[in-house]
Amino acid sequence: MAYTMGMFGVVHSDIFNRRMQKRLAAAGVFLMLAVWAATPLSPDRRINYEGLNEVPVVLFVSACLLFGAALLVWAAVKESNSYRKNERIVTNLLIVPVMLWIAANYIFYMFDIDLFEYNYIFAIAFALLFLLLGVKRGVLGIKIRIEMLKEDASSSVLKRGSNLLNHAVKNEVGNSWSTK
Repeated sequence: MAYTMGMFGVVHSDIFNRRMQKRLAAAGVFLMLAVWAATPLSPDRRINYEGLNEVPVVLFVSACLLFGAALLVWAAVKESNSYRKNERIVTNLLIVPVMLWIAANYIFYMFDIDLFEYNYIFAIAFALLFLLLGVKRGVLGIKIRIEMLKEDASSSVLKRGSNLLNHAVKNEVGNSWSTK
């Protein structure tokens, strides 16, 4: 998941060209495999958190999440188009806190501080923010699509009405010519 969120930052930020995005994706997969190989597992296939065995995982997860979050914030700051800037800010409000929360969970767990027990509070706050933004502005373009559908329906009704009016006018003109 951390790799995916990091790559979301790489792609969504529009900072890197397509070729560099592919290179970063390949480097991320390579690092993920290296971390997997360097992390000893316990017999029940979970990460063995004894000693410093968790360091490779925590470093990889934190680096991916923090890199992706930094790219998203940087892209929002540098955006010159006001509409896109607002959309980037909304996206950042939804994505960046989640990325930072997950990174904090991993980092604090290394120091025997378990933030996982507070995940429900974060999840409730995130769900409320998502609903608030969804109702007020739309989320990730969904409201825009609904407004476009409403506009298409309105224009369709207007076209049908004008066709009906055009037909009625032609009938009246035709009737007035035939009575003369």
